[in-house]
Amino acid sequence: KATWLRPGSEDRYLTGVLGLAEGLGAATSFLLHPFLREEFAKLGGAPNPTGHDTEYTDARLRKRSNREAPYDLKSPTDRNALSNLIVRAARELKHPKAHLSYAKIKEAWAAHRAAFWAAQAPQNQGRDEDRAEFERHEEETLEDCLTALRRRQMLFQGHRWVCTRCSHHNWQDFSDLTAELTCAVCKHVRQAPIDIKWLFRPNEFLIESLRAHSILSLIWLLHMLRQRARTSFIYVGPTEFGFSPQAEASEGEIDSLVLVDGKSFLCEAKSSWRDVRSSELEKFAELALRLRPDVALLAVMEPGDGPAEKIAEARARLAAAQIQLEVLTPAAVEADDSPYLPGDEA
Repeated sequence: KATWLRPGSEDRYLTGVLGLAEGLGAATSFLLHPFLREEFAKLGGAPNPTGHDTEYTDARLRKRSNREAPYDLKSPTDRNALSNLIVRAARELKHPKAHLSYAKIKEAWAAHRAAFWAAQAPQNQGRDEDRAEFERHEEETLEDCLTALRRRQMLFQGHRWVCTRCSHHNWQDFSDLTAELTCAVCKHVRQAPIDIKWLFRPNEFLIESLRAHSILSLIWLLHMLRQRARTSFIYVGPTEFGFSPQAEASEGEIDSLVLVDGKSFLCEAKSSWRDVRSSELEKFAELALRLRPDVALLAVMEPGDGPAEKIAEARARLAAAQIQLEVLTPAAVEADDSPYLPGDEA
């Protein structure tokens, strides 16, 4: 069905994140928990801009569409004009935080737990004489979780200080902290404070993988398929295909090939419906017709139906070849929004 295949451009990011987390199970627990997803998003690990972030660019494009012809991406002039618009819009985006303080993380975790219990039915809240003990255990899981993330180097704990001589902002990692702090620029030495306000900064590779390479949606997809498995679960990550002996560049690419209990899945994972283009749906259907999986799975990590007409066309086209097209989106109750955070087992 293919002359050659090789790891795709995104495969190294999936491999790296799974290596950091120490496996798919841990990656799922740490990166898909709603509270931790929000904290990583504050640090820049969100794959999609918010609706508020896109309003500016959308308004500019809508205004221009009333008086200008559509952008022609083959035209150097049009590409340059569109590039300028994108760069100007990017300047309006709020920059992610470089680090989070331990105090702020604790506040956010307390607020998250309060919202969780407020959403539960009164009979399930357990507000009795043992509730204080439950709250203590819930609160303690934050420290266990941060310790596990620190050990995996998904987060780095340290102290940030400003040199009084050259004003350089220094980062002193937890593992390198001594009684004396030396400025990395001017080598000025000062004493470490007694009451250190701990900060947590993210692993830059992890943030890049989450923000720019759709790794979170791919981990979610693999997690969902693994939950279906009863006897076997085998997968490969992003893969490129060549269909002719002369081909050197990729002639087709998918996000994952998965076998679940002997059933084959050809998978395309997206963070948002805004990432699903009609042309990509057509290419996905063409690749499925060539490779002939049991299921062509389009996984979009956002509720909704997407371009219903185009999906219906692709579904009918694949059904004629006895290939099932499945569209996977998150269920309302799917996320493990537990008041207990994951950590390392004792």
